[in-house]
Amino acid sequence: ELTQWGVTEPVIQSQGNDRILVELPGLSITDKEKESLSRVAILEFGELAAEEEEAKWENERGRWKPATAVINGEEKALSSRYFKENTYVGQDNMGRINLLFEWDEEGSELSEEITSRLIEQPLGIFEGDEPLRGDDGHPIAPIVQTTITSSGRITGLSLNEATRLSSQLNAGRLPVPLEIIYDQTVSPILGADFIDMSVKAGLIGIVLVMLFMILYYRHADKEG
Repeated sequence: ELTQWGVTEPVIQSQGNDRILVELPGLSITDKEKESLSRVAILEFGELAAEEEEAKWENERGRWKPATAVINGEEKALSSRYFKENTYVGQDNMGRINLLFEWDEEGSELSEEITSRLIEQPLGIFEGDEPLRGDDGHPIAPIVQTTITSSGRITGLSLNEATRLSSQLNAGRLPVPLEIIYDQTVSPILGADFIDMSVKAGLIGIVLVMLFMILYYRHADKEG
């Protein structure tokens, strides 16, 4: 995630049990990039919930619950956790932006089970608590046309949004969102000034030690 911005030597340190200090030399981060850092790059897929069912998401397209299937006796929800890390952005023959992905083995089983029973029904896509929205601002919820097994595509995204998602999905996934509690930018000039002050302070310290030693030995010689 950090190397995509051209940072080759980021400094990452843990502070206690719930904080991380990150230093990015030579980089000035915009507010949009800060938001990107704090977002969890996990896409979840949902199906419409019946009236009596509990919904996890709700938007102008309806009430949604996680799209799940039972694999090896265990109910699992379909999400981008089952994407291979080779997601990329492309265009179809109409020039529309596509986010293309491949399922891993378990994801293929889940996708096959879920999409086979959702033919001609919408499949919602969510990032965190919010629906993934297209370039037109509307939630993306494609109608399932056929059973999807090994790979798939998400259409309707802007180039910037598709590129962001592809980059985040391939860079790795955090189990929980990050909250930026403090950030500070140190300019190169300020950094140089700090180094200059440190050098001067060191020189002053050496001079003071030398003066102390000269005075000490002079005093010792007089007493001797």
